[in-house]
Amino acid sequence: MARDADGGPGPTDGRIRLLGGLEIHLGDQLGRSTARESTRTQLLLALLILHRASPQRRPYVAGLLWPESTEAQALTNLRHLLHTLRTRVPWASRHVEVTARSLQWQGDEPCWIDVAEFERTTGDVERGAVGGRARGHGRFLTVEGSDGPSV
Repeated sequence: MARDADGGPGPTDGRIRLLGGLEIHLGDQLGRSTARESTRTQLLLALLILHRASPQRRPYVAGLLWPESTEAQALTNLRHLLHTLRTRVPWASRHVEVTARSLQWQGDEPCWIDVAEFERTTGDVERGAVGGRARGHGRFLTVEGSDGPSV
């Protein structure tokens, strides 16, 4: 993957930022968080990107997004959210694999993800490749105006 002078993604690569707010650039597609997108839509995308290496079971995702609901109602809400996501965020259908049992982020093209870079860097720190020690504090991803779950 091409890198620019500051080590970030090159001009033709995809870029996903979760730290500090959800922002997704995939080729010519821009998926910046907007007021139109619900908090739960943003949290769903963030969850799938964070756990991109493995499919996430629908009941698990639904329970995270609607902890106050019954499992049946949470699953219904998730189906509605997925429909809304496909309608309002057209590029998402190419990147979110939806099966009857699970959901998974599909990032086929080269893409820089800030969290992956952070994980790589902290791994270097833990192995002693970089001086110092990384420590995290507080909530990882918060969505403005959200009283709901954080990722």
